Amino acid sequence: MNSIKILLVSIFLCNISFVKAQEQERDWVPFSQILDLEVKKDLVFELTASVKVDVKEPNSQAGLWARVDNKGKTMGFFDNMSDRPIKDSTWKTYSIKGILDSKAKRLVFGGLVYGNGSFYYDDFKLSIENPKTGKMEEVAIDNSGFEEVVANSEIPKWWIGISKEAFENTAGFSMNSSDESSEGNHSLKIEGKNITRTVQNYIGPIDGYSPQIGTLVTMLNNLSERVEYAVGNMSQAELDYQLDEKSNSVGALIMHLAATETYFQEATFGESNLSEAELEELRIAMELGDEGRQHIKGHDATYYLDIYKKARKRTLELLKEKDDAWLAEVPEGSTVNNHFSWFHVMEHQSSHLGQILLLQKRIPETKTLDLKNDKKVD
Repeated sequence: MNSIKILLVSIFLCNISFVKAQEQERDWVPFSQILDLEVKKDLVFELTASVKVDVKEPNSQAGLWARVDNKGKTMGFFDNMSDRPIKDSTWKTYSIKGILDSKAKRLVFGGLVYGNGSFYYDDFKLSIENPKTGKMEEVAIDNSGFEEVVANSEIPKWWIGISKEAFENTAGFSMNSSDESSEGNHSLKIEGKNITRTVQNYIGPIDGYSPQIGTLVTMLNNLSERVEYAVGNMSQAELDYQLDEKSNSVGALIMHLAATETYFQEATFGESNLSEAELEELRIAMELGDEGRQHIKGHDATYYLDIYKKARKRTLELLKEKDDAWLAEVPEGSTVNNHFSWFHVMEHQSSHLGQILLLQKRIPETKTLDLKNDKKVD
């Protein structure tokens, strides 16, 4: 209990800078569209597109991807072509086939690229089985051939990210129109430069960090990506939802994770440069309770995740300056070493991720679907 009190008091020493928008440093970038659905029985769908790549590195590749979001905040079908990456330098048509089951509420689809190189996309098509005839029928996709000019890394009618709610503009990647096309006059060209590839589902040493710290970083990032994935598609109403008057919302829990990580930055690195306003925001996020329930609400997923990602970005910058010996050090005034402190940050994330997933399952379903562009499957 004493350690908890110390933690709450020490929040005033935390270090974080709140910003609304930032570039996310990753070795991959997705783009997507969303089709909201009303499905009464299992239906087959097929996504196709023409793709070619110009890459020199073995780990650089492209792919299509599709994800079915079901009612009850669960995920249905998912495929990102990780088992059949696109590396061919000539235009070819690729496809993903999947199932929309009776629980499906929307289909998110698009493309994604990994690493350095030039990646070209054209002529997206989506077909869904007609529930009455059993025949495949094409569904309109906005700007499917990228004939609308792509400029300043903005793709008309498409989102940079895994959905509209989880917008991100990844550092190192640019999006533009290209005259090289498989159909029509233009295609989408995504170019990756100075991208450092990381390996997914990998725990161990990585470039830029000492061996043990690199292993710690892969663990931290694996958990943070799970958190981001879990909440990235939630609406403002869902993020604000509380089970009862004593429970915390998902939005508040994300803020709490950012505040806790920031506290351990100060506790282990001795970093602190917050304004009074930022200190107050963090105090509320750290303590939660009635004040947090009243104060932390009314924001979308991007707002919370920007703060969460900002805290992690600073953690990674600070860890780059340390070596493995630092992990065994016990800071003055503490009873635990630095390694245990950052193990606790991971444990804390894992614990609240489970809480977030439980809350998602308890959020009531809306009675009507907000259809985009009148797209609907009966």
